[in-house]
Amino acid sequence: MSTVICLDADLRAPDFSKIEPPLDVEDYRIDCREFESWPALEKEVRRRFSRKGAVLLTDTGLDDLGRLDRWGNILIDEPMTYQGGTGARPRFGENIYDVLANEPSHAYIYPHNEMSYLSRFPRCLVFGCGAIPAQGGETFLFDNQSLTREILETDIGQKLQGSGVRYVRNLTDANGADDVVYKHWQDAFDVSTRGEMEDIAGREGWTLEWRENGGVRLSYWREACENNEVLEENLFFVNLSLLGAYFDDWYPFDTIPHEDRPFNVIHGDGTPFTEQETEYLVHVFDNHCLPIFWKPGWIAMFDNERWAHARPPFTLQPGERRKLGAMMGNPKSRIGARF
Repeated sequence: MSTVICLDADLRAPDFSKIEPPLDVEDYRIDCREFESWPALEKEVRRRFSRKGAVLLTDTGLDDLGRLDRWGNILIDEPMTYQGGTGARPRFGENIYDVLANEPSHAYIYPHNEMSYLSRFPRCLVFGCGAIPAQGGETFLFDNQSLTREILETDIGQKLQGSGVRYVRNLTDANGADDVVYKHWQDAFDVSTRGEMEDIAGREGWTLEWRENGGVRLSYWREACENNEVLEENLFFVNLSLLGAYFDDWYPFDTIPHEDRPFNVIHGDGTPFTEQETEYLVHVFDNHCLPIFWKPGWIAMFDNERWAHARPPFTLQPGERRKLGAMMGNPKSRIGARF
């Protein structure tokens, strides 16, 4: 029997159905029934989004996630694909992705800014709800501005600001014989040959190591903060959903050392986060949370720099589904912090 490798840290998601959340969703909600015309609604969405960086649209009438782009295009001028992303993302339509994919429902997908581990990321995300269980299935948003101020008051925050983080990705080969598969490098980067994979790694400045069975290990450094030109502030921009601890309750990945799991994030100098650091980084987000308890037809739009997001565990009863679609766009190249 394989030995389970698990951090001795409390990384459970907060339960905002039992405790009052720090932020009130009503401050971000727009009831679409109150608008007599589409142009009037568009104008209000843009106005509120520019102020708060996030809006929640209710009573939209959306009943087909394949048509989420009608709403997403209010804010997204240039849609993006999920090329280079870590998870599997089936599509509901062109540039409209399944948020749930193959992630186990019992796992907490830790706070993160979408694709912040890449050199190019979306500035705008749009989530739409098609179905939701009677209990659970919410999405957490986190105010990155207030979060950053709290983190930078700590020793770990100062260390991350100075030394950044290192992302490590272990991808299997679609033509290999691995027993444990999360994502193949061919699928992650939409390539078919080693040469194409090496070209991407070279262009990005990543360290690439070919592994047995044709797999690949990628390793690269990123700053821990990203400057937001609207706020004129540096914001915490580390993708904690790539912590190897994410797999601690997911067999058989939980039998693999953290450094060999499909992904991991560590200090920029190459040292792993301690258990205490990991626990702090995951839970400091709790103090800045805006939970969205979905209803079918609701749509959330948020600035990917100003707001991080996460998905707490949930349980489906017989006949229930959690069905969310996502669009992303308005790409930005990483510029890091500005002082």
